[in-house]
Amino acid sequence: TDLDGIEFIARIDVGTDAMGEEKNEIRAAVTPDHRDYAQVMGLAAQHGYQPPVQPAPQQPVQQPAASPVPGRPAWAQ
Repeated sequence: TDLDGIEFIARIDVGTDAMGEEKNEIRAAVTPDHRDYAQVMGLAAQHGYQPPVQPAPQQPVQQPAASPVPGRPAWAQ
């Protein structure tokens, strides 16, 4: 119940419980840097997993307040 709703890739093996019944056991988590991760996730074969590149945030373009008046210094505008 601790893993309800969690999605991850794992290596599973079949073991036995205290009553001798078969049960699935998680042996290892397969992380994005593992060579099998891309194949399991259906990604193109790569030399290791590389997360998608996040685009840099763009700065809004600032418009000049008003066009400068010819002949006036910048401080007087």
